[in-house]
Amino acid sequence: MSTTSETEVSGIHEAIGREGGTTHSTRKTLNRQQDQQDRLEYISQVSSPRRRQTNTSLRQLLLDSPHLAITTMSERPVTAFDEFSKLPAPLIPAAAKIMKLSNRFVVFDDAQKVTSFNWGGFKDAVVAHPGTDLAFDKLQATSITNQTASVDDMASKIAQFLVDTFALKANNTDGLRAQINSASYHNEGHGSSWEYRIVFALPNPDHADWFYSVVSTIKLTADILETRGWFGLTSESKHNFTADITAMELVVNKSYAYTS
Repeated sequence: MSTTSETEVSGIHEAIGREGGTTHSTRKTLNRQQDQQDRLEYISQVSSPRRRQTNTSLRQLLLDSPHLAITTMSERPVTAFDEFSKLPAPLIPAAAKIMKLSNRFVVFDDAQKVTSFNWGGFKDAVVAHPGTDLAFDKLQATSITNQTASVDDMASKIAQFLVDTFALKANNTDGLRAQINSASYHNEGHGSSWEYRIVFALPNPDHADWFYSVVSTIKLTADILETRGWFGLTSESKHNFTADITAMELVVNKSYAYTS
């Protein structure tokens, strides 16, 4: 991947500052303020009081992970993705922008309830993105059928698929499983299924300015005929589950800037 050197970036900023009547120093201050705003927005997304409603042991496992950041979907109409993040602070603003990009393609009904994710539109937007700070790496889909499985069994299989397929191999599979497992405690079913959406954000071990983002949707279907049957599920609850998983891996630079 080709990147712009720090000297070139500095020169561009200075030229913009002179042309727009803003000094380079002021421009840097504004950039820092924007980064801080993005960090605060990202932190607000990954901190959710609703997590207190989840199973205590699962919640404790998540809270005990020192590098794990979590957000709960549907707390706000514009946020329909959970986040699993292990990024250092310099990459957080770009990760927040990936969340914004992902949320742009969530489909809502007239009551502002999430109905689906527009994968076609999302992929087209990524591919059409100008510049080299965002790249499409891979898109994979699979179905997992497991007769009379528990919630925990299905969560394990889903997590294993994600770990085996994408750049998540260095991460704790138990943490991924717990994150997916806990979704059953706070997602409302629609008929006999619900769709869970999560974005994984993980650093690139070879390039400090880059990270991997895996945007994922998981549709879990079970032999639960009524919506209220999804409430009160535990990790040991057994049903005839099927999971349809679609995920796209992106390679993102810290300079990525989302524009709506």
